[in-house]
Amino acid sequence: MAKLGRYAANRFKTEALAANKTVDVSDCGTMFMYSETASFTSIQLPTVAEAGAGWWCRVVVTSMNGGADVDCSIKQSTSDSNNIVKVRFLDGSGGSVTQTAGDGVTIIGNTAVVGDYVELWCDGTTWHGVAVCSAAGGLVKYDA
Repeated sequence: MAKLGRYAANRFKTEALAANKTVDVSDCGTMFMYSETASFTSIQLPTVAEAGAGWWCRVVVTSMNGGADVDCSIKQSTSDSNNIVKVRFLDGSGGSVTQTAGDGVTIIGNTAVVGDYVELWCDGTTWHGVAVCSAAGGLVKYDA
């Protein structure tokens, strides 16, 4: 039987992050691996107009520097209008599911754990997403 050649059809692009990052439009479909460091405080998204409908990424916490307590914000572009990031927050503490609009999502350094993630996608005018964390307050709304 011939192979169909689709062994990697659902393979994610990945990029390890350990410093501030300005995300490019060409980064669509990337799973960013977040590693907390003392100077890593920002992940800047492209504008919604540049990203366009269907653009998406995921930021996954892969390493927390024990006791560093550094927060990192995943932010909408400063060229976009305020509060266009609409995210549903889910946490493993048994708390309620909340949906909120803001300027992004912040990974809280002393609360987030390995495996927590934020997934964002664009419809051309707004960012939508889901933030999944193990403990209440590990991922929170960011306002500029």
